[in-house]
Amino acid sequence: MKFVALSRQYYADWCKSCQKFGAKYRQLARDLGDRVDVDGAVLRSGDVRFGEVEYTASARLCKTLKVNKLPTVHVYRAGSGKVVDMTCKPSMFHLVVDELHRVLDGSSSGVVDDDDAEADKDKAAVRSGGNMTNASFDMTMVAGLSLGEEIVASLKKKKEEEDEGAKKETNWFWKQ
Repeated sequence: MKFVALSRQYYADWCKSCQKFGAKYRQLARDLGDRVDVDGAVLRSGDVRFGEVEYTASARLCKTLKVNKLPTVHVYRAGSGKVVDMTCKPSMFHLVVDELHRVLDGSSSGVVDDDDAEADKDKAAVRSGGNMTNASFDMTMVAGLSLGEEIVASLKKKKEEEDEGAKKETNWFWKQ
């Protein structure tokens, strides 16, 4: 079964609200996302693919996607691009669930009236930013993939340098 939507949470490890929000988000992913076994084989195909992006480690990607507050959730609908862009505190997580269900039902426009947004300001900050085209979504995803590959390469290089340093220290210690 092909998934209908992609939901991505942006968070920071140091953010207490993000930690509380993240626990609820991961439970939602277990409920609506794919079920996989330890080998990665899909046991049950879900309607939504879920992902998380740590802000500090992926600051350039987050800035490119205009993520300014945390926690933020973007929802992309297959064939429509980004349809939801919202920042929500943990106590208002049900707004994320409601919006995701509207996307799955095909009734979410992704547009929030200024009056409605102002009325919900204390509950959650919801930004519309407009829908992305498929082409711009693809370009953003490619940019994100490139950034991800850069991050992984730099982490591997750092790990190798640390391992080399540890070997040199060890070799120095044991040399006679």
